[in-house]
Amino acid sequence: MNTKLRNIVVLAILCAAALATWVLSRPQSIQAPQTSSTEQLPAGYYLRDAILIGTDSQGRVYYRVYAEIVEQASREDDLVLRQVRVEYEPEAQVRWSLTAQEGTAPSDRAYFDLLHSVRLTSQTNESSEATIIETEALRLYTDSFLASSDLSVAMHRGKTELHATGLRAHLKDDFLELPNVSGLVHP
Repeated sequence: MNTKLRNIVVLAILCAAALATWVLSRPQSIQAPQTSSTEQLPAGYYLRDAILIGTDSQGRVYYRVYAEIVEQASREDDLVLRQVRVEYEPEAQVRWSLTAQEGTAPSDRAYFDLLHSVRLTSQTNESSEATIIETEALRLYTDSFLASSDLSVAMHRGKTELHATGLRAHLKDDFLELPNVSGLVHP
C-alpha cells in the first residue's frame, strides 16, 4: 500500500476516534420530569422529629410538644401530629406529661386534640406512685392547663383502679373531675 494512502487511512481513523470520544464524553442533559398540568403537589409541609414550643406572655418556654411527624394539610392551617408527647417545663409547675399516637392542633395551637392510646401520667417524686390516666381521645388546653375528655377513662394509681365516662383534669392544681365513676380502691 502506498505511504500516502496509508497516512490518509490512519488520519481518517484517528479523526473518527476523536469524534467518537468527543460525542461520548459530552455531559448528558438532564430532562425535567414530565408532569401533567392537572397534577398539583400539596402546598403544606411536614417535619420529622419536631419539637413545638409554647411560650408564655414574656416569651419563656412553658411546654414542649415532641412529635415524630408534624404535617400541615395543603388547604388547611391545622397541624397533624404522629407519636406525640407533651411536657411542661418545671417553671410551669405542672407535674403531668401526655402521650398519644396521633394529634391535631389548629394553627394558633390554643389546644391539642390527642387521639389513640392517650396517656396522661403524673410526674412523681420517689415517695409517691404515679397516677396514669388512659383514654382514646383528649383535648389539652395548653394555656389553661386543662385536659378534658367525654369518652371512657381509666385511672390507675398503685392498686387503685377507677373507670369513668368523662374527665376534666386541672393539671396545674392536680385536681381531677371524673363523673360517673366506678372502681376498686385499695388503701
